[in-house]
Amino acid sequence: MTGYVALRGTAVLAGHYYDILTGRLPISVVNAAKYTTSQEEVQKALCIAGRFGSVTYEVSIGGIYKALRDIADRQSTGITVYNDRLFIRQQTVEVCEIIDVNPYYLDGTGSIIAISERGNELVRALEEAGITANVIGYTTDNKDKIIINNGETRYLETRIGDELERLGIY
Repeated sequence: MTGYVALRGTAVLAGHYYDILTGRLPISVVNAAKYTTSQEEVQKALCIAGRFGSVTYEVSIGGIYKALRDIADRQSTGITVYNDRLFIRQQTVEVCEIIDVNPYYLDGTGSIIAISERGNELVRALEEAGITANVIGYTTDNKDKIIINNGETRYLETRIGDELERLGIY
């Protein structure tokens, strides 16, 4: 995975709830929450992933969990993902806590998921290009879509909506 969980969703929340958030967080934290990845960086990551024969998927509405489910479904594979390997910015955690939303179901536009047999090499190439990346899990021969969080195993839901839709922002 490149980038961070819920970047675009966090930026939208920071703008929409600016007054509430600045009442509870330092202005610098709220302003930092407005950061999103540029389309150029996304294209650069897609290009690099392509050199490694990767299957790629851009994270968007519905968040990282929806994207993981979608890419596994499209590839007819199962996946096991370690939640602690998903990079999430502290600003996202704080904004989501105050607004009471789950960041893993929040618009993640700006990140991509890549399935590659050369995952570690791909991560190194992305990092050398200045792109944050991490190996977050692996594909499996069955159809299970599993998230491991603090030693607890759970399955990804089949219907996943975006938290911004739930809040009536989208």
